Amino acid sequence: MRCIGISLLGLAAASKAEVTEVASIDQLANVSAGNSRHIRLKPGVYMMADYLTDARFSEIAKALDPADPRAVLPFFSFTGSGNRIDCEGAEVVVNTALYAKAPKSGYHCTFVVSGSNNTITVSRSRQTEPARLL
Repeated sequence: MRCIGISLLGLAAASKAEVTEVASIDQLANVSAGNSRHIRLKPGVYMMADYLTDARFSEIAKALDPADPRAVLPFFSFTGSGNRIDCEGAEVVVNTALYAKAPKSGYHCTFVVSGSNNTITVSRSRQTEPARLL
């Protein structure tokens, strides 16, 4: 498993599948869970807080092993393999207040790539404090 902080890196060769456009982080999560896809996140500003709802944090908590203090707490996982994910022109904003809502303290990863042979192109992502959203 690779943990990627705020900068996403291209990891391997891209697939040559038909392009699927998505317009939200939730859609990106659903589509990128598949394999051998070419996915394009439409240009725009995406707030991670729109994706990381209390219900989603609850799902993350259920998947954690409470006995493992070094377990990775992924806010967003790219689980598919062989995908080309193009986020050029899109900006993902992570409000640091989300870390306090996370189900455990410790090793948080905003983005985790658990699949293999993925290429991820990102133009910009940033963290903000609660009072400085935009």
